Amino acid sequence: MIISDLNLEKNNALKQLRIFRHFQNISIGKAYLFLFSSLSSLVLIIIGWIWIYNEYSQFNRESDSLRDKYIQEHKDILIQNTKKCIDYIEYRENQAEEIIRENLKSNVDQAHEIALHIYSKNKDKLSKKEIVERIKEAISAFKFNSKKRYIFINTLKGVGVLYPRNPQWEGRSLIKFKDINEHQIVLNEIQHLEESNESFIKYKSSKEIPNKFNAYTKISYIKKFEPFDWYLGSFAYADDYLEAIQADCIERIKNMKVDEDNYFFIYSKNGTCLLHKKDKFLGRNYRTFEEEDDIDVSRKILFSAGENNERFISYDLAKGEKVSYLYDINEWNWILGSGFHTHNIENEILVRRAELYDRLVNYSVKVILVIVLTFIILYLAARLLSSKMNKSIDSFNDFFKKASTQSIKIDIDKLNFSDFKNMASTVNVMIDTRTKKENELEQARESAEKSDKLKSAFLSNMTHEIRTPMNAIVGFSQLLQQDGLSKEHKNEFIGHIINNSNSLLSLINDIIDFSILETGTVKIRHSNFNLESVFIELKNKFEQFKEDNGKADVTLIFPEQDRLEKTDIYFDALRLKQILSYLIDNAIKFTKYGQVEVDYKDEENAMLFWVKDTGIGIPAEKQEYIFDRFRQGEESYTRRFGGTGIGLSITKQMVQHLNGEIWLESEVGKGSTFYFKIPIGESTS
Repeated sequence: MIISDLNLEKNNALKQLRIFRHFQNISIGKAYLFLFSSLSSLVLIIIGWIWIYNEYSQFNRESDSLRDKYIQEHKDILIQNTKKCIDYIEYRENQAEEIIRENLKSNVDQAHEIALHIYSKNKDKLSKKEIVERIKEAISAFKFNSKKRYIFINTLKGVGVLYPRNPQWEGRSLIKFKDINEHQIVLNEIQHLEESNESFIKYKSSKEIPNKFNAYTKISYIKKFEPFDWYLGSFAYADDYLEAIQADCIERIKNMKVDEDNYFFIYSKNGTCLLHKKDKFLGRNYRTFEEEDDIDVSRKILFSAGENNERFISYDLAKGEKVSYLYDINEWNWILGSGFHTHNIENEILVRRAELYDRLVNYSVKVILVIVLTFIILYLAARLLSSKMNKSIDSFNDFFKKASTQSIKIDIDKLNFSDFKNMASTVNVMIDTRTKKENELEQARESAEKSDKLKSAFLSNMTHEIRTPMNAIVGFSQLLQQDGLSKEHKNEFIGHIINNSNSLLSLINDIIDFSILETGTVKIRHSNFNLESVFIELKNKFEQFKEDNGKADVTLIFPEQDRLEKTDIYFDALRLKQILSYLIDNAIKFTKYGQVEVDYKDEENAMLFWVKDTGIGIPAEKQEYIFDRFRQGEESYTRRFGGTGIGLSITKQMVQHLNGEIWLESEVGKGSTFYFKIPIGESTS
């Protein structure tokens, strides 16, 4: 027996060893497939169980809260339906006010036209007193559909002129007049007319202070009558329209659709039923109802307390419990409401509970199906990935077999997964390194040759630019040595010598500036200065430059002197003049006729300058290197117009040393605009 047990344990150990060796020898792809499938199954089962458990918990929660939820839903419906009624009531109130305003304005405007007509017709014929009497007589004859309404006239100093219903006010100062609610009517009207020639005024009085008209919302319209410093006006009470509006609102609410067993009801706060499903209650005070239950319900409606004019109440009827939503319309002393019977909800709850159970079953089935389908998809995806992994490994094996005898590279496109591609890229980089170095050497050689050509072209151009003024200086100096020259000729030759000397000096300055900028030794000296001095110097300089270079057809436009006088900046004045000089010189040089405009604009913590010309323009393909060293928009231009071609390069480097930026806009045949923006520091003075 003991030997048998030992043999069994030995066999189990050998079996476990074989399984372990089997997994040691398994390929990466198969190991990945096995592990991925096992983990996917476990994860999907856990996720499915969690989903079903959550849905079951949700089913229990919803079942327990169905009654509260349905009651709340019905309450929300009651609120929505009641709010629709309230919206209509507010709409009708606003509509009535608009009608009153239109009616008032029409009557007062008509009276104003009559008064103006009488004045215009008789101002040269009758005395002022006679004209006033005629106007009062004409306006007093106005007829209204209400005994409360009439047209009145006051002076702009508050003296009564016309009051058909209260003649004792005519000729009296009404500035201090107050109505029963302490409103200073006339003073308020005069204050409104100080801001405009006509105005509407609305007064809302407290119902706690009764008045003889039983009206509490008054709207007035007044309008100036300038010939006599009068103003005409009229008024109306919105309350006069109230009864008709209320009747219309009751009829509208009566016809509004609600649930089958529900309806709207309206009670006046004095207990009178204004709207009800049962006609026998309409127009009656609840105290006169026959049924005690109807009286109790009415009491609950009338004497319930709530916040913000709205509340819910519940009461028992023959059909069971009923919940009603009440809304107080305080301005009309109304209580508007609607309700629902709770016994109808129980049937809905049973139906909903059955739906929830069916949903739980369907959901569970769907979750199981999704898990199964997901597992199948994941398994197929794992097999596909495993296959691609094996193919990539086989590609590496083939490469290493051939690499020992051939100079080849791994085809990365045949590999899958970034890790394998990265490994292949590392191998291929070693092969590509030599080719890359050779290409870099070839590019360096071409770049050096290109740089030599540019420098040669620059030196050739520079030689020409130096020789030209030097030849002129030497030639005219020799001519001055001749005997018998007239004073005019001498002055002319001296002028040529001076001009060419200045050209040579300018060229030398360009070369010096270029060298300073190249070595980075340029010095910036900030100071406070006014732009007027800079621009006047530039204007004088380049007006003379135009004359000396035959550019009389080019107009120079500089900013207005008033603007310049008001512009003080803290900057390096010398560098600003240098930059503008290069750009203006360049613009004049390439402009045959037309204008060169120089201007500026103050921006936040910076100043934007620009030089705009109507010259030959720069092609788009040349603009990208127009600021480069030893490069020109087109060499033929330089030959035709002169210059070394380094002016714009100096300008750009100088702007960059000043922490600014420079750019251009140009169109061939229309001209160019060079912009540069430089930061302006704060004054230290």
